[in-house]
Amino acid sequence: MRRSRNRRRIRKRRCRKACPVDGAYDLLDYLKEKYSLYIVSNGFRHVQESRLKIGNFNSYFSDIFVSEDIEIAKPAAGFLDYCFKKIGSPDKKEVVLIGDSLTADIKGGFDYGIDTIWFNKNNEANQSEITPTHTVPSLEVIKKIL
Repeated sequence: MRRSRNRRRIRKRRCRKACPVDGAYDLLDYLKEKYSLYIVSNGFRHVQESRLKIGNFNSYFSDIFVSEDIEIAKPAAGFLDYCFKKIGSPDKKEVVLIGDSLTADIKGGFDYGIDTIWFNKNNEANQSEITPTHTVPSLEVIKKIL
């Protein structure tokens, strides 16, 4: 009985860090049919790969770019320079960065000259000077934008 409780606790901890937000699979199914999808993340590759595996997200993404490998973190322009070069230097007008961090994701995209969608799931007030192209409270709204 104790062993079973411990397993449930471990699953809950993993889920907090890697289980999908409501609407994630629907949005990814929709986007994958229309766009090439990439992950751009500050952090460590093994952590991101573990999250992808736990959430069963691997099949959605063409590649993953993490600051550990690049040795530059978002919002630095060098991070996105690296990503753009690796994916064939697409037109910036054709790229949208979707993220939940104003200071890393949205600032990085804004400074780089690409559109951004701030996934503001906690409906936080933006008290910064960072201006997302769009702000959404749920993933389903992104389908309407794209």
